[in-house]
Amino acid sequence: MSRFKSPKPLIIYFVTILLWNKVLAQYPPNATRYNEAYGSAKALTGKVKVIDIFVSDDKKGWSDEDKKMALAKQEYGHRWVQTQARQYNPESNLEFNVSVIGEAHDIKVKEIYASRTPGGINLIPWILPAIGYTSARHFYDSLMTADSSDNVFVMIFAKKIGRAFSQPLWYKVSKNSERFLEATIVYTEGYGDEILNVGTIVHEMLHLFGAWDIYSDKTSGQTSVVQKNAVAVFGNSVMIDNNKTITELNIDKLTAWTVGLTNTYLGWFDFFRPRADPNAPRIGEMH
Repeated sequence: MSRFKSPKPLIIYFVTILLWNKVLAQYPPNATRYNEAYGSAKALTGKVKVIDIFVSDDKKGWSDEDKKMALAKQEYGHRWVQTQARQYNPESNLEFNVSVIGEAHDIKVKEIYASRTPGGINLIPWILPAIGYTSARHFYDSLMTADSSDNVFVMIFAKKIGRAFSQPLWYKVSKNSERFLEATIVYTEGYGDEILNVGTIVHEMLHLFGAWDIYSDKTSGQTSVVQKNAVAVFGNSVMIDNNKTITELNIDKLTAWTVGLTNTYLGWFDFFRPRADPNAPRIGEMH
């Protein structure tokens, strides 16, 4: 999740020249995603099955009001994404179908992970036993049998203070892999008394479809130079700062390409590639 505060504006002309001179195209012009590796969230098109899971520990559970508010924010975010998608493709067929686990009664877990730990936290095997499944493949197959979709992902709503993160699939694995079923986790509150907002929900979801962070901090894999250039070129992208009101934000053209809303690829996009190699095996998180 981004906590970026906007620096002084840069001269866009200078930045554009810098990007064109610094970056060479590394991907075919018809590419729709920055790498070949993806799991259950392939591209932000067609039918998207969303599995919401409300979890809490024994200390404090979700109130019905808080659940309704979280779901309302998510629904608003989905409609916002659909509107953004139509700006890139007026005939976009993107639709979201949400199923909720734990809506009536929280899914109870012994511990809710609230921050990065060495080696990362693998969300799917952590949560599957709590909802009665033995493997990601078992769960995924049951979903596809009940409601065949083009894409599937899991969003965990956790009753805890924490920093949201996502686990997109970064490398080639089989459908039997735990990481094939892509997942993200958001919290009722962020550090610094931040409340769960629409921008955070959208930001983390976009990661699962391939979006890059284009702000800079110790977890984003980006430098301050990248961040400054991103602000100058892309302005109010949801992948720069997701704490603003969602109506002030947009899906920039780089992010639209990474998630499959458009196949328009420009060579200088690669300037914004996170320093961590996205094609290398890893189990870290995207914030």
